[in-house]
Amino acid sequence: MQVAVEGGETAYMKARSRLPATPDIDLNKKIEEMVAEGLSMSELEMMFPSVPVTAIREIFEQFQDA
Repeated sequence: MQVAVEGGETAYMKARSRLPATPDIDLNKKIEEMVAEGLSMSELEMMFPSVPVTAIREIFEQFQDA
């Protein structure tokens, strides 16, 4: 769902669209460490605003039960 914003895209929207949906290995490791420390999905979204939420969720789910 896209929300119409007066004046075009916001800086946040531009940052979210910069990176591809496939995260790199370093990002996987960082998220794995943060999940091990107990960070929630919401906290991870705030920590990595330019990474697509679907990519973060995929990594999060992979490591939350480990």
